[in-house]
Amino acid sequence: MRLRKEQVGRRLAALRANGRTPRIALYARTVNGQTPVRSLTAARGFAERMAWQVGRDQEFTDCLSLTEVEDRLGWLRMKQRLASGFLDGIVAITRSDVSPHLNLYESELDWLTLHGGFIALVHAETVVPQ
Repeated sequence: MRLRKEQVGRRLAALRANGRTPRIALYARTVNGQTPVRSLTAARGFAERMAWQVGRDQEFTDCLSLTEVEDRLGWLRMKQRLASGFLDGIVAITRSDVSPHLNLYESELDWLTLHGGFIALVHAETVVPQ
């Protein structure tokens, strides 16, 4: 959680310093092929409360059963747009939308940082006491 929040803070500060509003994509996972209307609505509401820009055609979804990042075309399209400079960040509902596996989640955070992006979560990661 700390890593993601630091990443978001740094990227937002850089965007503000350049007078830019963050350009955001929304991401949600689908079950049984149904459009995740509630998840996308919650992600959009979060982005709007943050005064971020969600452009037309910036909603991406992938089936929940696809666990490997390489198999998720929606996620890959967002990463491509981010790497090409058309997006600044991604809003998802929870960490598990990115990956339920901590090492894969952190790997995606690292990729986003390397490419000047960030991920914001509607529901922040929960800390599990050890």
